[in-house]
Amino acid sequence: MFNTNQFFLNRVQSKFQGQRRLRFTTNRLSKAERLDSYRGQHSDQDTNRFEAQQTDLQARANGEARSEGDTTQWSKAGIGQPGEGKAWSRSLRSLALERGTVEIKGTNNDDFMKSDKASKSLRQGFDKADRQQQQDAFKSHFFMRSNANRTETETDAEIATGIGRGIIGDQFDWRNDSTNTITQSAFSRANPQAKQYNWHNNFDRNLNLGGLFGPQRIFDASGDASKKEVFEDGALEISYNNSYLNNLKNNHAPEFNFLGMEFSLPGWVSATVSATKSSTGEVIDLGSTTLNLDNNSFYVNLKDQLEASDNLFDRRSTWNIDVDIDATYTNGLNINLEDFNENITMIDALDVGSGYRGDVTANTFTYNNVTWGDSYDTGRIYRGRGGTDTLVLDGINKSDILEFNGSSVNQLGESEAGGAALGEQAFYGGTVFDVLNLNNGDELYLQGIEKISCEDGDIRVRANMSDSTKDQWNLQAMDVSGAWRFNRGSSDVVLVSLDTGIGDITGNPTDIDDEIDHVINKTAKNDSTSATTRDHGHRAMSVMAAEHDSQGLAGIAPNASLWAYNVYQNGESLYDAIDSAEDDRSCHQRLVFQGGIQGGSWWEDGATREEMEDIIESGSEHSFYAVAAGNGGPGGGVVLEVNYLDSVSGVAQAESDNDHVASIGALQFTGTEEIDGITNITGYQLASYSNRGDNLTYVAPTDSQSINGSGNIGTFTGTSCANPNASGVAALVWSESTDLEGGEVREILTQSAMDLGTYGRDETYGHGLLNAEAAVRRSHALEENYELASFYANDQFLA
Repeated sequence: MFNTNQFFLNRVQSKFQGQRRLRFTTNRLSKAERLDSYRGQHSDQDTNRFEAQQTDLQARANGEARSEGDTTQWSKAGIGQPGEGKAWSRSLRSLALERGTVEIKGTNNDDFMKSDKASKSLRQGFDKADRQQQQDAFKSHFFMRSNANRTETETDAEIATGIGRGIIGDQFDWRNDSTNTITQSAFSRANPQAKQYNWHNNFDRNLNLGGLFGPQRIFDASGDASKKEVFEDGALEISYNNSYLNNLKNNHAPEFNFLGMEFSLPGWVSATVSATKSSTGEVIDLGSTTLNLDNNSFYVNLKDQLEASDNLFDRRSTWNIDVDIDATYTNGLNINLEDFNENITMIDALDVGSGYRGDVTANTFTYNNVTWGDSYDTGRIYRGRGGTDTLVLDGINKSDILEFNGSSVNQLGESEAGGAALGEQAFYGGTVFDVLNLNNGDELYLQGIEKISCEDGDIRVRANMSDSTKDQWNLQAMDVSGAWRFNRGSSDVVLVSLDTGIGDITGNPTDIDDEIDHVINKTAKNDSTSATTRDHGHRAMSVMAAEHDSQGLAGIAPNASLWAYNVYQNGESLYDAIDSAEDDRSCHQRLVFQGGIQGGSWWEDGATREEMEDIIESGSEHSFYAVAAGNGGPGGGVVLEVNYLDSVSGVAQAESDNDHVASIGALQFTGTEEIDGITNITGYQLASYSNRGDNLTYVAPTDSQSINGSGNIGTFTGTSCANPNASGVAALVWSESTDLEGGEVREILTQSAMDLGTYGRDETYGHGLLNAEAAVRRSHALEENYELASFYANDQFLA
């Protein structure tokens, strides 16, 4: 039967999202369907009053084919203030409950309380619930909060599991105050359209859920605002009542007799999912999943399964998702427990070409509201990559933006490091995106975008940057400011400098500049008479972790722990330094080694080569090495054991046998430009001295601003500068998810790197230039929702 509720939703949305969405919807309906949809509904455009009256609704749960007892009405006055509608009522069965046995229980006493504002069917339940079994049925389905003394208590409340996560929790959070009357309900997640209406009894409803009047159980797993619209290659989240299914499984379990005792056969519950394309009738088997009855939902991966469009100008399609839930027992018996189906819309988002994907330089992308047809597009995916990237919203004012990451533009908060708050990131392609929703219904996914430009002003997305920080080209090229919105490092991640350590500087009582005064010196100070040698390790540590006082430099991961090892003059051997760091590491800490070393002699510095290889390999779970590729080329002034065109040097060669070791080449800029006062590069090249070859992992900036122990700022050069840049980015990735192993960190960094030179990995740039934001976003996705993010492997996620 035609879904009147879906049409009604689109009618409400059209008040705020423009006429195009309404046109798209109605044009897809037959004449008979449109007549059915309009029954009992009326839109008075002249007075801006929208009402839906006397609407017969089809019950959705348990196959009950009867109409609801009462009708529903909403109104919005022309002055913009919502008007009161007629009382809203529904049967208990359509909420997946048994009828006539419901009361509301306050968290601060043991008595059930009657609500004067509850509908008739509910009030009858309040009076009748006199058995614990009946009370438990209600409590297992609704999430209630007590408001005693005007203080909400969520932890003592009964958690709604009956209809599934995101349904009751998002829509029916009931609160009661001292008068024992229902006074307010609220979303646990902000909802855009519901803010526009005052629902009777304050029942905020999510207008993006296709069925306004019945439980919905199949959603876009991304977590964005359009719960019934899924980007192609996305995923579905399907909810279920775990206690209900568990009880059914147990009730149907076959019994057997053993020595006069009755036993029930064990079994399991699985869900089989299929999809039918509305326009063609094509049926796609989406597979089966064994349900974990400790959870209340499961995911379905749609990657390479459902196509949204048939041609360039038809980029949307409707699919009916059918879910068949069965119990299977060890004797082979199979019992059907539940069947249901709902429609979702697949969207083939625009994301191909230079207009949607940037490079290491600054890029400008322009969004245009295209209206070429009913099913052309409503989704876009922009990936800015390196540099200061701007999204221009052509013809769009700030008031035309519905929300950004779940908040209105006026309420847009800041991340911990400044810049746009992370808010509700969308899970897609194994990573997360900022989400920009427009009033016209278009939905834009964003990565690497520093600024959104509207007709009436700009919205800054990137994290805060001081004037001095804006001059650090290495930060812009690797999108570090975007990564800072997630973190600036963690004390659980230790940056271990294997370099010249802390220099012994005459006249400086600490020998340490304030920018890295959080460093823990592990070895004797370097007393070389050469200031260049003495300052080498200090400069490397400032690139990685300078704390930044708004005037000096910003290190890439200033909040990470920092240990200094002098493996040069007066210091320890390389082997002993690594061994010491491993011994000093707490079990929860992760070590990122910055290897300012080059040349084959380091393989046997303090140990045999076999011993050095063993100690490096032994730390694969909790350590990561970023080692200088070597300055063996023309102008490097270093004689190495290999030809710089064929191979990286010394310990960096361990990258071939250890997936937690990376060899780092040096990238130089060939030109710069300023955008919003920020230094961006216009061209690049691999430094002529930098080693390369098939064992070069990737490149990082050289010629970066750094600071020595005397506080003097200067340019740090060579692959000696590139490897601390790479180490700092690795620390950000690991700070976002310390559950990763060292090999996973490298895999994320290589997959998210920006391709340079010949397409794909090459012997000049390796996998390309590191992109901190894209890598941290992948790490964030794995930390927040490992199951959903793992639909894409570390070498497959969208970056």
